[in-house]
Amino acid sequence: MRAASDRVVPGQRATGEIVLPNGRLLTPTGAQTAVLSSPFALALTPDGRRLVVASTGPAEQALQVLDARDGRLLSSTPVEKAWLGLAIAPDGRTVYMSGANSHRIVTFRLEGDRLTRDADLPVAQAGEKNAGVLPAGIALSPDGKSLWVARIQSDDLVSIDLATRAVTRIVAVGRHPYRPVFSPDGKTLAVANWGGASISIVDTGTGTVVETIPTADHPCDLVFATASRLYVAQANRNWVGAVDLTAKRVVRQISVAMGPEGPGTPSAESLPDGSTPNALALSRDGKTLYAASADDDVVAVIELGSLRTTGFIPTGWYPAAVATSQDGKTLFVANAKGSGSFSNAKTGPDPTKRDLHAPGSIRMLAGSVSRISLPAKAELGRLTLRAYANRKPVARGVSPAKVSKVVPSSPDVPSPIRHVIYIIRENRTYDQVLGDLPAGNGDPSITIFGRDVTPNAHALADEFVLFDNFYADAEVSADGHSWSMAAYATDFTEKTWPVNYGGRGFGYLWEGDDPTAAPTAGYLWDVAARAGLTLRNYGEFTGGSPDKPPPFFDGVFEGKVANLKGNTCPFFPGYDNDILDNARVDVWLKEFREYVAKGDLPRLMIVRLGTDHTLGTKSGARTPRAMVADNDLAMGRLVEAVSSSRFWKETAIFAVEDDAQNGSDHVDAHRTIAFAVSPYTRRGGFVDSTLYSTSSMLRTMEMILGLPPLSQHDAAATPMTNAFRDDPDLTPFRHRPVTIPLYEMNPHGAPMQALADTWDLSREDAAPEIALNEAIWKSVKGKDAVMPPPVNAAFVRALD
Repeated sequence: MRAASDRVVPGQRATGEIVLPNGRLLTPTGAQTAVLSSPFALALTPDGRRLVVASTGPAEQALQVLDARDGRLLSSTPVEKAWLGLAIAPDGRTVYMSGANSHRIVTFRLEGDRLTRDADLPVAQAGEKNAGVLPAGIALSPDGKSLWVARIQSDDLVSIDLATRAVTRIVAVGRHPYRPVFSPDGKTLAVANWGGASISIVDTGTGTVVETIPTADHPCDLVFATASRLYVAQANRNWVGAVDLTAKRVVRQISVAMGPEGPGTPSAESLPDGSTPNALALSRDGKTLYAASADDDVVAVIELGSLRTTGFIPTGWYPAAVATSQDGKTLFVANAKGSGSFSNAKTGPDPTKRDLHAPGSIRMLAGSVSRISLPAKAELGRLTLRAYANRKPVARGVSPAKVSKVVPSSPDVPSPIRHVIYIIRENRTYDQVLGDLPAGNGDPSITIFGRDVTPNAHALADEFVLFDNFYADAEVSADGHSWSMAAYATDFTEKTWPVNYGGRGFGYLWEGDDPTAAPTAGYLWDVAARAGLTLRNYGEFTGGSPDKPPPFFDGVFEGKVANLKGNTCPFFPGYDNDILDNARVDVWLKEFREYVAKGDLPRLMIVRLGTDHTLGTKSGARTPRAMVADNDLAMGRLVEAVSSSRFWKETAIFAVEDDAQNGSDHVDAHRTIAFAVSPYTRRGGFVDSTLYSTSSMLRTMEMILGLPPLSQHDAAATPMTNAFRDDPDLTPFRHRPVTIPLYEMNPHGAPMQALADTWDLSREDAAPEIALNEAIWKSVKGKDAVMPPPVNAAFVRALD
């Protein structure tokens, strides 16, 4: 058991570094300005004096104007619907912004430090059949006469004549165009096809595509160095591509991965994907390219003479946009998930201090903008060393993982565990369920589903291992199922879920419904299939028969993606909280008993049990207590069945919540519940306070099954070896009966019921998460009880 004094938790350290829930350190370079959530775009005014930032998160959205010289927040103008696109007219008087599912371009007049709303621009022609388009990136012609808009849902570009304010051209391009960029002479427009692994080159004179150039996965941001040389960030890979427009191909892939031997080395080339280069900026002298690597929390510095990465500048969390100052001395970086802000306390609103109880509110991840003096060579060397240190567990005081024969470090060494069962649950924090356990780092005052509701979760923690320092890598279910199954969420996922969760566009795309959301390496079932392992899936990434859509659903479920087709139980429902999880386990038990009888259990089973999500206090729904108790009993019955079977001696069961749903927790809103149950798990209530995350669980399962990592995140994650011992204890687990009636119904007039009845609870996370958590809290604690606000320990409030 790790002593509490040695426990490493998210938040600011005495030395100033910030420990993130994923275990990495954050040490943003330069000065930081707090802005609203998800600043996915920024642009300098032509005179270089102001920086306009588009903050387009799921809750409040705004255009925020900063002083480019000192970073002061000058003004913040609310925007109702906005997303990725941002451009400023050559005269500096007009700002254009993509209007999300308003299907328009929102325009503003910039007068001094203030923005005033102007008339919107259409992005569809009158009478156009496919008028439900959604504008993404935009580009203003060098002469300021036309605006080109990528329409991401209709796979085309449109040109808007700014004099007539009408769409004059529609140009079909590739799948999900991201952002168009003009060549220096204004004659050519390049657009990265985010979902099409290509760049479309458009002749702006004729409005035709003259070339389609293949790229690696997820081409997104582009920058022209000359009329014939273009650079493209390929976010699903660790590469920035150098494109020769004369040769019409990518002539060099530049790795921005942080290899263990340093930047630009062969070790960097061999790393798994996961750096996520997603934004580019060219130095004013044209000699250096800056690439924001979102998932490494750095800007990679690329020397264009040698076409190699020469160093890294630590940034805030998830850098998503970059720009250079007019004098070439300063780099501006927009950090989509913030950085901890230590200045500007009196210059504007602090987005981290909003009313978290407001009905309809959703997780508010504070964004930030870093203002960085571009480093000389020696300083870049020091920053690069700091960037590498931020990734190493020893930098945050973590002991090396212990050697384990159960979780072998080499795929050539077999584990005594042959079968892995992976249970995915929905949306609870540690304190909400296990905060009443005195052995762990819990706050019982926050616990709403304690031992009386979840006797099996408590018994598993008592009899096996209690993980009291485990964190979800995800924010919501949209990225949660990707992190749970791939140890990675693509930039497409990270940039589209805030739009959807805020009700501003896109459907629920992230569980096999749009291939653009998928990582290049795929998911756990893909790496298992490549290794020839047998697989059975129950409810993950599933849907009804495509030839019989609702309301004609025939009751047969299919995997939505290739390696789940044919490997998915057709009778096990996916996400549908009107169905008992115990009914799901009944289906699973039927197949499991058949496997036992045949003596042939799949090497990997994935089981989705999600009723702990609950339906809040919705009329006619089961109470939150009943739904969580149902989920708890289902998990207990599954564990008992396995532990009483012939396969127990060589099986491990892992269970995790896909995300923590921003619920109350006294450590961090990402802290969640995790279990590792097997004959080789430590017994007797062992408390493992090692800082683990979702990626740690993925890595542990991969090492047991002899699989390679799916991304850099599981490759670098601390495996859960401290929870295992070398000698088995075959004592079976006996499930505990629940005392809560599984069909306990919400009474008429339950707390917040009128609001709950307006929510869409038919799919994951369609309901506002803070309000849903508050309804759950009041349903258990009483209608007048005040829910503690979520703690985001990694986000440090601005200081005087």
